[in-house]
Amino acid sequence: MKFRPLAVSVGLIAALVLAGCGGGGSSGDSAQKAPGNAHGSAEPPAVQPRESASASAQPENDAGQAQISTFALDVDTASYGYARRTLQEGSWPEPAQVRPEEFVNSFRQDYAQPSDDGFTVKVDGGRLDGNRAIMRVGLQTRASDNAARRPANLTFVVDVSGSMGEPGRLDLVKQALHTLLDQLAPGDEVSIVSFSDEAKVLATMTPLTARQDLHAAVDQLVTEGSTNL
Repeated sequence: MKFRPLAVSVGLIAALVLAGCGGGGSSGDSAQKAPGNAHGSAEPPAVQPRESASASAQPENDAGQAQISTFALDVDTASYGYARRTLQEGSWPEPAQVRPEEFVNSFRQDYAQPSDDGFTVKVDGGRLDGNRAIMRVGLQTRASDNAARRPANLTFVVDVSGSMGEPGRLDLVKQALHTLLDQLAPGDEVSIVSFSDEAKVLATMTPLTARQDLHAAVDQLVTEGSTNL
């Protein structure tokens, strides 16, 4: 089992790009107001977590009655960014939008890597108040060798409709694209297309040897018009 850093980066940007077509409301508007005023932060605004079909707090299960628990390995960090931003705006985060595993995902764990293509398992934990305990199970695969991958041809189609003007949307997409461009290899090629009322090609397929031209194309991404799918 392997995880390639490039695939993770591209997947993150794709999720951010497509998230802009959702509702334009801010979760902070519906959250309860927290006491006092929050201070601003120099950090970039964080994207809101995705809406899920089960928008309610997860129930607790009695381990004596349900000994088996299934879960998905997820790298999402949206809850942590959402909670930070909501608190900075002076509101309480909605409990149903906060997932503890996404707080854990927001920090580097630096587990020991395996020597082969399998994975290592790190298990530890501690006791909480009362008759409760928490256990952490960490999985770590071997880091991929970036030099070994083949050159990639990537096309990014970015929603620049009006709803993307909210904090944590287009600005976060641009930041992610700039970061990815700095990490891609010279043999990779990238094209960038914006769309709102119509599609615009900001950069045809361009090799990373012209990295600055691609950075300039990203800087041209500004909100305009409405979405025309």
